[in-house]
Amino acid sequence: MVREDETESVLVASSFLIMPLLLIVIFLVAAYHGTLYVTGSQFYAACWERKAKSRALGALQRPQASNPSQAALWAQCTPITTHTMRDTGFLFGSSAEDAPAEMKALIGYCPDRYSDVPAFLENLYIMAINSIEMVGGPSLIDRVAPAEWLIERVVKYRWPRCADAARTFWAKRQRSAGGGDDPLAQPVIPSLPATP
Repeated sequence: MVREDETESVLVASSFLIMPLLLIVIFLVAAYHGTLYVTGSQFYAACWERKAKSRALGALQRPQASNPSQAALWAQCTPITTHTMRDTGFLFGSSAEDAPAEMKALIGYCPDRYSDVPAFLENLYIMAINSIEMVGGPSLIDRVAPAEWLIERVVKYRWPRCADAARTFWAKRQRSAGGGDDPLAQPVIPSLPATP
């Protein structure tokens, strides 16, 4: 026969196991629905749609979101991409004829400002969408993981040695400046003006 105090201790122990599991499930459901942050899958779906509508309208017109949620997601396409590429340590190279030798040296390692990056930096998210498509789209984990993780993964897949090349670029620049330049103070990806 089981004593009453043993039963009570089993119930208390099981509640300590159930509560963390319940919190984890609630967190995953909230993340899946994008309540906590923009997930990788949300980023891809929303920004892909923005890209498709932009392409259909042409370069001179901006697409209009059909609801407030879509407008909020579209407004985050470029800032999330820019922020992630900056934090990942990426630089743009340039194969343009008049580009500085330092920028030409990054070609093959980093995105080419002349061919890989959209002409208007407000469309930088298009490069991220194209890179996501190259790797086969978002994975299962991207349904709950932040969009930044997806973007970082795909740009590192497409340009695996860019961050190393960028560190070399900053080291050379610091040596040529006599050690006065702080590479962390330099913008890796230019900041974009706020869009209306």
